[in-house]
Amino acid sequence: VRKAEAQHRARLDMYRIMRGQFRPRLEVFDLKSQIHAILAAETAASLGSVHFTMDITADDVWVKTDKFVLAHILATAVTHARQRSDPGHTVSVDFTASPDVGLLTFGVRHEGGPYQDHFDQDLSVLGVPSCDLFARA
Repeated sequence: VRKAEAQHRARLDMYRIMRGQFRPRLEVFDLKSQIHAILAAETAASLGSVHFTMDITADDVWVKTDKFVLAHILATAVTHARQRSDPGHTVSVDFTASPDVGLLTFGVRHEGGPYQDHFDQDLSVLGVPSCDLFARA
């Protein structure tokens, strides 16, 4: 039920973005906790056949952004990596921060599978237009 609600909210937000009516709901939250929750859900979805790592050395990483939009983008990227990984392989998440300009750059990588060469492209090429649309919002 929660997944269906999240998908419905994502669709509504995408329509608002396309119409120029989207208003981000800014919140301050710990990014590391958000990523841990996404990786835990993906571990359960893969039944343990795909391993997940997070390469973030800071104890806490606090960000101010629209939590739902960021979670949607990260979860979709991690889900696509999991689905394209062979059993026993690893999906890793990392990021670099440029606080002076307010920029976070995420990396979601997987170590093999049938789509490795195509996964290193931008979000619109991956067939996840909602992520591309949210990223531009």
